[in-house]
This record gives sequence, C-alpha cells and structure tokens, in this order.
Amino acid sequence: MYNSSETYRVGFNPDFLARVRKKKRAEAKKAAKEEMRRQIEARAKQYAERAKQMEKSLDTLKAQRAAEIRFSKMMAEISSRSEKRRSAPIRVIDIIAIVAAKHGLTIGDIKGPLRQRNIVLARHEAIALARKERPDLSLTQLGRQFDRDHTSILHALRRMGMPTASRQE
Repeated sequence: MYNSSETYRVGFNPDFLARVRKKKRAEAKKAAKEEMRRQIEARAKQYAERAKQMEKSLDTLKAQRAAEIRFSKMMAEISSRSEKRRSAPIRVIDIIAIVAAKHGLTIGDIKGPLRQRNIVLARHEAIALARKERPDLSLTQLGRQFDRDHTSILHALRRMGMPTASRQE
C-alpha cells in the first residue's frame, strides 16, 4: 500500500499504519460475519413462511375434501329422496344450499351480486345442477330463483357446457 519512503516523508509511523490496517481487516471480518448472520436469518424466515404456507395449504385441502364428502352425502340423500318421491322434485333453493356448503359459501353469496371468481364458479355450478335436476323449469324461472336474468342463466349454462334448450319429452 504505502511505500516506506513515502510514509516517512509524509510523517506517518509504520506501526500506526499496521494498526490501522489490522483494525480495517477486523472490521471487514466483523461486517462479513454480520452479513452472513443476516442471510441465515433471512433464510430461516423464508423456511418458516414456507412451512406456514404448507400447513395452510394442507388445511385447505383437508377442508375441501371434507366439503366434497359432505356434498356427495347431501347429493346421495337428495337423489334417494327424489327417487322415493318422484312427484316432488328437489327444490332449487336446496340445490343452492348444497353447492354453497360444498364451496364454503352462503346462499346469499351465490344469489348475491358479488363477482369474485370462486363465487361465480359456485353460482354457475349451482345453475348447471339446478338445470340438470329440474329440466321442467324455464330459463326465466331459474333466473328468478337465482335473482338473475334469464340471459345470465343462459350464459352460465354455456360456460358449464350444458345444453341450453329445454329437454324434449
């Protein structure tokens, strides 16, 4: 770094320069250790967050599976009930309640004005299921049950890949 002849000419003591260099090296080591500690803490936080996310996703999967089981039980009960009494078809409000329970929503969510993706998908599923179970209802009648216009029902059926015309008997 410094030439010894320049050091003496400027008036610096070589022992002082050695102490300064040693101090700078010690500070650099300390800063490197501190940086390493920060990186390790950041990684530990990332791992903890991932673990939390994995727990949440596992809980979500468990909740979804439980909802699917409840849904299939309700559908089995309804189909057995409708087989016993063909004269009394399933009510649309019951279909809405079943789909709402499956998706963890309320009847008001499905019939309401919200257009969040999960709610719209559940609403369309309920409309398709209602159309499948109650082919005797017109699009207008279904629309009244869902607080929607008949064209909204038509759109939902098309999105779900269902036939839109009334079934011919």
